[in-house]
Amino acid sequence: MIHDLALYHSDIPFDQAKKSALFDLKVLWEGLEQMGRKLRDWRTVVDNPFFVAAPK
Repeated sequence: MIHDLALYHSDIPFDQAKKSALFDLKVLWEGLEQMGRKLRDWRTVVDNPFFVAAPK
């Protein structure tokens, strides 16, 4: 959301390359946040004393 505000509601002109770079950074940031949530959810399951891992 901050990306959207900075990009579309500012007086600073952005050329296409800067817009593309900001969008790429936004996508990367959101991906890292999603990976963090998945890792946190997975650790919650693994730390559960009743969790039994599948045999290898």
